Amino acid sequence: MRRLQLQLVAAVTGSLAYMSVGMAVLWNAPMVPRLQQNTSHIVLTADEASWMTSVPPLVGIVPNFFTGWLVQLVGPRRLLLCTALPFLVASLWQRFATTFGELLATGVIWGVGIGIVIPVSPQYQVEIAEDRVRGLMISMGMVMMGIGGILMTSIAPYVDFFTLCEVMLAIPVLFVVTFWWMPESPYYLVAKGRTEEATEALMRLRGKDSAKEVGDELQQILRSAEQRDRKGGSGTAEAFRELRRSAPARRALLVRIIQQRRG
Repeated sequence: MRRLQLQLVAAVTGSLAYMSVGMAVLWNAPMVPRLQQNTSHIVLTADEASWMTSVPPLVGIVPNFFTGWLVQLVGPRRLLLCTALPFLVASLWQRFATTFGELLATGVIWGVGIGIVIPVSPQYQVEIAEDRVRGLMISMGMVMMGIGGILMTSIAPYVDFFTLCEVMLAIPVLFVVTFWWMPESPYYLVAKGRTEEATEALMRLRGKDSAKEVGDELQQILRSAEQRDRKGGSGTAEAFRELRRSAPARRALLVRIIQQRRG
């Protein structure tokens, strides 16, 4: 278990970003009907309620056009950490919102966060995992998203609007506090020429005490980086090649995509 300890911890903590996604995706189910009641502090019309439901998933499409570039620029770990910001900002703004326009703006911000978490989290899991646990680690995002949805449907009926905002604020804080200490993707570090840092990251992830013990895996990553450079590929392309090599990972990712579309 020592070999698997940190990579599993990194997978779990990295997947906490998906808990915010699950809560944001299911927020409309309990909250929009409540906001349409005359007793609500912001009373939504039927058209406004429709906008609140449809805007976040539509906005979530946009980040996919530049997420690959951002991953290459800052790395999957740092980009994943940055996704806490839109969820924090949206929940905090929602807590003090007084108009429909402000609520809609929080939905837009949620959409940006969702659109970045969905492709970046599995890429990070792919790049830190050993082959034999890759499918398990990728599936953790789906589990966390489900937990987030369960939290939303379990808590929302019993608390007021403002308390729910405060609960949603706590999830990205927990994510940052726990994930901050995790290593960067060795694939990204190798691609940036930071081989020594990639070796240290592998040693931490695999629970090894010497560079020699991760030498073979490092050489494999170096060869993958060279092949990618010759083909003009990217870190995202490499992640998808890894997904093609792992049947459990493909199944887990497919289930996650289906669940997200249904949400």
